[in-house]
Amino acid sequence: MSPEHIAQSNAEHAEILSQYRQHDAESAKRQTIHHLDDTLKIIVQAIDNSDAVDGGGA
Repeated sequence: MSPEHIAQSNAEHAEILSQYRQHDAESAKRQTIHHLDDTLKIIVQAIDNSDAVDGGGA
């Protein structure tokens, strides 16, 4: 993970917590789904990159 992604992720965490504290469940839910989708994309990309480096073997 790049430092930029970590900073963005931390900002998203803060925003999600703020929405929950404001009892804005719909916004918190949308932001959480967006955040988890982005996280999944990064995980898949890391796995794909790892497979490319090691030839796809387990």
